[in-house]
Amino acid sequence: MNRQVSVSHQQALEKRFSSHSFILSPVGILKIFVIILFLVGSIISLSAEVCSKYGQWLELTFPIVTVVNGVLIALLYVVFILGLAKGVSGIWIKIDLVISTVTAILSLVLSILVLANCSNDGAITIVPGIFGVVGSLLLFISAATLFVTWQNTGDDVVEAPVPREPFDLKRKSVAI
Repeated sequence: MNRQVSVSHQQALEKRFSSHSFILSPVGILKIFVIILFLVGSIISLSAEVCSKYGQWLELTFPIVTVVNGVLIALLYVVFILGLAKGVSGIWIKIDLVISTVTAILSLVLSILVLANCSNDGAITIVPGIFGVVGSLLLFISAATLFVTWQNTGDDVVEAPVPREPFDLKRKSVAI
């Protein structure tokens, strides 16, 4: 006789956010794209000609913020890949959600400022802004996907072992 028992929430989290599962998950793949977009956008911003309407604060702020955001997202990705969040994945998921949301908002605002200030200076000057907007939107999607995945972990069913028959109370000398 086999019984089916629901997996606990923590066990389902550990299964879904294990290192090998996270690499190929939608959240993991989106994070890789976000890291690449932020880092490439900041490299282009640093190496391309400066916008004529850039204030000096925006000229330095955009690449610094996008590099820091890319590094933060990469560190969170590494935490899940190396299995450092295995025992306390709920806490790491909350940290990831907060950092992803804050960095996405900050990058989106700066990217819109870059696009607004550099629209007349040529194509290469708006590319970092486009990369920042796309990276921010993908980061929002990644955070939403992570939240939905985190909330929907109670659907897994596993087979529980069959309970052993109770031993006969008349034979107290034999304990099973």
